[in-house]
Amino acid sequence: MAGITGKLALLIVVFGLLHHKGDAATFEFNGGTGTPCILVNMDATFNLSRTVNTNETQIADAFTLEGANVTGSQSKCGDDTIESLLTLTLFPSSETFKIKFVKVTSTQDVLISVILNVQPDKHFEDPVAAPFEMEDDGDLPIGQRNMSFLCYSEQVISFGQDPGYFMTMKITNMQIQGYEITNGQFSPALECDKDKLTTSSVMPDTSTSPMEPTTESTPVTSNEPVSTSVETPATLEPESTTPTTTEPETTVTTEPTTPAPEPAVPKYDVGNDTVKCLVIQGEFGFNINYMKTGEKPATQNFKIPEAATFSGSCSVDGSADTEELIITFNDNWTFTVQVARPSPQSFQQRLSHRRNLLAEDSTYYWTNLTLVYEVNDQYFEDPDPSEIGRKTVNKPEDEGIFQANTQGSYKCIAAEQVQMDNNVQMEVTKLQYKAFGEDADDNFPDEGVEECAADKDDDDDDDDNTVAIVLGSVFGGLALILLIAVIIIVRRRKSSDYEVM
Repeated sequence: MAGITGKLALLIVVFGLLHHKGDAATFEFNGGTGTPCILVNMDATFNLSRTVNTNETQIADAFTLEGANVTGSQSKCGDDTIESLLTLTLFPSSETFKIKFVKVTSTQDVLISVILNVQPDKHFEDPVAAPFEMEDDGDLPIGQRNMSFLCYSEQVISFGQDPGYFMTMKITNMQIQGYEITNGQFSPALECDKDKLTTSSVMPDTSTSPMEPTTESTPVTSNEPVSTSVETPATLEPESTTPTTTEPETTVTTEPTTPAPEPAVPKYDVGNDTVKCLVIQGEFGFNINYMKTGEKPATQNFKIPEAATFSGSCSVDGSADTEELIITFNDNWTFTVQVARPSPQSFQQRLSHRRNLLAEDSTYYWTNLTLVYEVNDQYFEDPDPSEIGRKTVNKPEDEGIFQANTQGSYKCIAAEQVQMDNNVQMEVTKLQYKAFGEDADDNFPDEGVEECAADKDDDDDDDDNTVAIVLGSVFGGLALILLIAVIIIVRRRKSSDYEVM
């Protein structure tokens, strides 16, 4: 009996533990060391479908992680040379689900990649495919290796596999870590963008305190200012032979209302403490066309939130003449802007397109825009199954847009649109940017500002209005002077007529 108990304990150590904590399933793997090296809390629902005969979509019953077990023989604790891997065996299908923790050596960042070994006969009648692996369409960033990642909000990961299979994995209540776990506990967490937005939207208002209840049996007289404009009725005191002192009236002072300041325009800078090579400020949004269920056309509008994160490079592909900004939002969407200036090798070819260039390094401009997004029911209303998945839209600008001078910046307060493809339009307002900076100043210079045509038109309209006001005032003044002169002349003539008589 003792031998069986010892073997059972050894199996639990090697193959990991599964238990429920709150609403999420918790998976631990320790690799036989007794201390967890991988911790995963999450709820997940899988929705698998397949296309048959190109026009029929079959949807399998949804399945979850409930009852899953850690498979120790196919899991690994990671280190500087080995990537962490957690493998689960799903119940009751016995399919394997893998979570791979991918390290980015240069930044110490970690991404997770998920793979499901699908057995079609567990989900469909008369399956037409042998077992195969479905891998996510894009890795999910979860912060640096010494941190955990926390996200209670729903996240959707998409999978695609020919011929004709598609799956989404909806994750909630997730906390995950695959490296540098100490004392078997999660490290401090990086919170996902959607949780930050949710938290900020439901924060209670603590600027006012609830009023204390009063009782009729104990009147309370107070000289403290009241916070409402309702007058408090006077309290009647019983007659007494003792002289009473009249309390001074309390004056309610209403504080002037200060208008709330306008929110700051998001600013993104690329570089380090000594050099900010690229600074872009603006409010970006996207209008994305897609098909609803039943092939009904629809458009969804998105704005890049203030909580978005960003990164970039002062030298793209080793070129000192190309810089880029990468903005990450909606958990794993990215918007990339590339800015370039003519290089000596390509200047002659570019010259025919840009007759107004005065020197080789006198201008720079946006040369490429890329949006990576995901169509799912988390961000799109009732998307057609054929639309679901991760998509990349790339818009090269051979002629260059938003051209600016090297010593200045480009500015456009008005809205500008760029049609990235038939389905995606980028819109930016309150834009100002500068590139190829050589110092740590992220402010925009007052000189050399290149304004867009829309802003110039507004300025011209203002100038026209000013001229009209000035001219109107001048002519009005002249008319008034002429009128006064006529009145004076008429009165003098009348006075002369009276003297003659």
